[in-house]
Amino acid sequence: MNLEILIKNKRIVVVAAIITVFLVTGFYLSNSKNADASTETIKEVTVRKDTLKVDMVSDGKAEVSTVNLRFEANGIVGEIPVFLGQELKAGDVIARLVPDKYQYEFDTAKAGYQSALAKLQKAREQYESQILSEELKVAGLEEELAKEQMQYEAMIKVKEAFTEQEVELKRITLENVKKSYEAAIKAYERTKNSLSDIEQERAAVDQALASLKKAEINLDSTVLKSPVDGKLVYLSGNIGESVSTSADFAKVAEKGGLYVTAGVLELDIGKVFKGQESEVVFEAFPDDVYTGKVEDIEYLPVTDPSGIIAYNVKVSLDNPDDRIRSGMTCTVSFIVKQKKDVLVIPNEAVKRVNGEQVVEVKKGEGETEVRKIKTGFTDGRNSEVLEGLNQGDRVLIRQKAVR
Repeated sequence: MNLEILIKNKRIVVVAAIITVFLVTGFYLSNSKNADASTETIKEVTVRKDTLKVDMVSDGKAEVSTVNLRFEANGIVGEIPVFLGQELKAGDVIARLVPDKYQYEFDTAKAGYQSALAKLQKAREQYESQILSEELKVAGLEEELAKEQMQYEAMIKVKEAFTEQEVELKRITLENVKKSYEAAIKAYERTKNSLSDIEQERAAVDQALASLKKAEINLDSTVLKSPVDGKLVYLSGNIGESVSTSADFAKVAEKGGLYVTAGVLELDIGKVFKGQESEVVFEAFPDDVYTGKVEDIEYLPVTDPSGIIAYNVKVSLDNPDDRIRSGMTCTVSFIVKQKKDVLVIPNEAVKRVNGEQVVEVKKGEGETEVRKIKTGFTDGRNSEVLEGLNQGDRVLIRQKAVR
C-alpha cells in the first residue's frame, strides 16, 4: 500500500518537474524573442548652415496686368507691323488704318492754317508800313511847323520890314501847318491803336490752328500704339478688315505686370502684411521656387457658397520668366518668420537631461561625448543652434526600431 503511494508520488514529482522545465524554457525563449525584437539604429547628421522658416500656405494663380487697346476712329486696317508675342516698347506702332479721309482733312487744315498765318503776317506788315508812313508824316510836319513858327516870330520882331499882308499870310500859313501837324498826330494815334485787321487775322489763325489740331488728332487716331513696355498677347483683326471704336483691337501684357493672387482665409489673414516675403511654386514647374513679396491685400472679402471668408492677396514676383502664363495655378508660402544662414540640427537629435539640452557628438571611431547645447528658433523639424556646436560637427541620433 505504501509502495503504491510512493510510486504515485514519484510520478507526480516527475510530471511536475517536466511542467516546470517547459515553463522555464518557455520564459527564456519568450525573453529571448523580446530581446531580439527591439533593435537600435544610429543615424549620423552633420551640423550645417541653413535657413529655418515658418510659413503659411495658400493656393493661388498667376495673373497678368494687361492694357486693352482700341482705335479711336472707325476705318479699314491698312497695316499691322507686329506679331503676336512680340516684345514692345512704349510708343511702338501696333496697327494703322487706311488714312485717306483723315489725311485729306489734315492736309486741308494744314493748308488753311498756313494761309491764315500768311494773311496775319501780311496784316502785320501793312500795319507796320502804315505806322512808319504816319510817323514820317508827323516828323515832316513837325519840322515844317518849327520852321514856320520861327519865320513868323522873326517877322513879328521886325514887323515894320514887312507889309501887314505879308505878316497875315505867314500867320495863316503857320496856322494851317499847325492844323496839319495836329491832324497827322491824331491819324498816327488812330493807326497805332487800330489793330482790328491784325486781331481779325489772328483770330483766323487761332481757328485754323484748332482745326489743324483736330485733324491731327483724327489722323493720329488711325495709328494704334502701345502705351507701355510689354508683350503683344492679343490681336482681333487683319489687314483689310473694318474696325470700330467700340471693340478692343489689341492687348498688351505689361512688362513686370505678372503677379500672383492667393486667397487667404479669414483666420490666417492676420499673418499676412505688405512687403512680406513669399515663395511661389507653380504646378507646371514643381521644381522651381519663385520668390516675391506681398504687394496688396484687398479690403473686401471673397465668400464662397459655404460661407467661408477669404481675402485676395496680391504677390509680385521678383524674377518671373516667360514660361508663366496667366491662370496657372500655384502654391504660395507666406513667410511668417525665418532665419537665414544659421547652424541647424534635427529636433530629434536634441535630448533633455536634468532640464538641460544635450546632444551626442561623435568624436572618432567608436568614441562619442554628450555635449550641452542651446537652441533657438525652430521650424518644427529643425532647430537653430546658438551654443555648443560648430559647423561640421557630427551628431548622432539613436532610434529604437521595434520589429
